[in-house]
Amino acid sequence: MEDHNTELYRVISLESFLSLLYYQAERYVRPIGFWEDTYEGYMLHYLDSEEGEKKLLRTLYNDIVNHREHDAIKNYVKLLHARYLCYGQCWSTEPDSDAIWRIYSYGNKSIQLVTTYDRILRTITSESDWNGKEPRIEMVQYDSKEVPIEESVSKYFTSGMPVDEPYFHKRYAFQHEHEVRVILNDVKRYYTIMSAWCMMLDSNYDIANAELPGTAFEDKAIYAINKLKRSDHTVLHLNKAPKELFVRIDGLNRYIIGIHVHPKAESWYVDLIHKICDQHCICFLGQSELYNKPP
Repeated sequence: MEDHNTELYRVISLESFLSLLYYQAERYVRPIGFWEDTYEGYMLHYLDSEEGEKKLLRTLYNDIVNHREHDAIKNYVKLLHARYLCYGQCWSTEPDSDAIWRIYSYGNKSIQLVTTYDRILRTITSESDWNGKEPRIEMVQYDSKEVPIEESVSKYFTSGMPVDEPYFHKRYAFQHEHEVRVILNDVKRYYTIMSAWCMMLDSNYDIANAELPGTAFEDKAIYAINKLKRSDHTVLHLNKAPKELFVRIDGLNRYIIGIHVHPKAESWYVDLIHKICDQHCICFLGQSELYNKPP
């Protein structure tokens, strides 16, 4: 984002708001499996089935690394990194959107947080237990579409894209969100898990190469991958990596500019949120006036 002081908005449920207040921590989740759009991460979904993995491996081997077997395996592990070790949170540059209030209504009790790029970044980078999770905050591009796997994988690897690039693209149907995403790349866990994954996968592939002569690369690679998945090494089971992360907030009033309440919330509820904000020294900006009658 060019202007780091641009205001960003996120609509959440009352439960999420109370959790933020009580735990003084923000929640980040794996995009695939937690976000509603099943197209999130597009090509990374191929990692969720053996047939999909074969397509990825075949594309890597034939189109990306010029039949260099171990390079194809290393690029496969890069995709695993993106699938299992990136965590996200969604904001918007749209201050008062009918579509967003309706989608995230939560019974007309939803709450809108207001912050800026700089405030989010300061919160993340000042966290003493951050453990190498690198933040990336950028606008979403609404350019995703169904394309052959060969095309999407080729674009990913030949363009020098960051590992988390798939999460910054959505389909045109979602453009009303004007979305900004915060993606945390768990680099520290990547080096501890993925270096072991790569080494053992290479070793298993060498075994598969000896045991399955003349077999297609992707079939030998799947043989090695399945052998690795059955391994007793707990660190190698990626599904056991955390599905969510919590970032501590040191001073909510320095992180959050203010709070709005759903435009159709009842007056007693608006008063309640106002009192809660006062108790926590958070600026209460009032109820959205989106549906107010004209003067």
